[in-house]
Amino acid sequence: MILNREILLVQSSCAPACLSGLGDEQCHWSLIRYSNLEAAAGYLDNTDALIAIIDAGQAEVPAVEVEHFLNRYAGVAWIALLSKEQLEKIEWQRFIARYCYDFHTVPVVKERLLITLGRAYGMNKLKDMLTIPFQKGEVLGKSEFFKESLRKIYEFKNGILTLAGERGVGKHFLAKKWAELYDITIVDMCPSQKPLSGNLLFGNNDLPVSSERKVAFLIDCINSLPKTWQNEFCQAFLGGGIMSEVVFLNELTGEETSEPDRLIPEMKALLSKNRVVLPPLRERGQDKIILARYFLNSVSSKWDKSILGFTSDTELVLMNYGWPGNINELAERIMIGVSRCENHYLSAEMMGLDNDAVIANGNDLSLKKAREEAEALAIKRVLNMVPGKTERAAELLCISRSSLHRLIARYGIRRES
Repeated sequence: MILNREILLVQSSCAPACLSGLGDEQCHWSLIRYSNLEAAAGYLDNTDALIAIIDAGQAEVPAVEVEHFLNRYAGVAWIALLSKEQLEKIEWQRFIARYCYDFHTVPVVKERLLITLGRAYGMNKLKDMLTIPFQKGEVLGKSEFFKESLRKIYEFKNGILTLAGERGVGKHFLAKKWAELYDITIVDMCPSQKPLSGNLLFGNNDLPVSSERKVAFLIDCINSLPKTWQNEFCQAFLGGGIMSEVVFLNELTGEETSEPDRLIPEMKALLSKNRVVLPPLRERGQDKIILARYFLNSVSSKWDKSILGFTSDTELVLMNYGWPGNINELAERIMIGVSRCENHYLSAEMMGLDNDAVIANGNDLSLKKAREEAEALAIKRVLNMVPGKTERAAELLCISRSSLHRLIARYGIRRES
């Protein structure tokens, strides 16, 4: 029988042999072993591997080169194999939390490991089928508003795209990620910093890239566009004077769209055809926590700090804070907090946020909010009491399994292994 799934096993040369029966025909897995990181990298660079196993061997602490390796291949679902003694060490706990999808202690129970591998494999396959290609790694978000905006951006391929939203919501970032997805060169043209070149946009006389590549012009500061330039662009676009291989990207904020006198009617009509509104961070619910955890892991890893997460009340502060600077402000505050943090958990005070003031001004002190918080807390406690036993947890909570899964997704609760 031909094996249709491959698993990469990365292990040190001194690691004991393990998983000898994983590659038999009944399991439908093909085990690919490497003890050299460079060789393993060569394999990953030339395959569409979705899952892989990292064997900790007998190492006292994770090697820096291994951490860098897993960070480089963050799109792979890594399963860590380690001893119970290793699992008790904070260094290995941090390693698993930061780089791995799941872990198993040795000696390995093959049946349990196969369940985890199958779950990881199926989840990654589902993500590949259902999520847009660039919603991986740095592009994070589960709110329906944000995912719908991403779908619209992904579907756009030519013409004019308007990205609307407040300052700091990630308009430039998403425009450039979209360009990377379609192998397009972005030409950033901000009229507030440099005059727009009519020849560059319309005549292609001074195009700063190879003519073989598709080009997207990213134009910010719409309110600064001279009306003469707007008129020239509209005439060229409507008359077919803009090259078919050129994609034009605009950015508008809600404030600018409320002042129509800054735009000529023809320009306003063109900008409204493919308009995608990016929601402010304050309206993205649990995305605030998802993004905060991503920035925390990224910055602490970059600065070689052993920060495992936030203190118990900090996530409530992050949820209640209004984030006037949106994602940019969140990233900056995380960086400030990490620079000040000298222990394993980051507090709101370290990020310059006042716990009491933020919680008191959370704009939602209703009974509905209090019930939701109490509901989420009760679910977390029961899940910790019976880890991995969803049916039993539902019975203790006196709700159905489907209701429990729905509430877990709603509150963004992370189930412990």
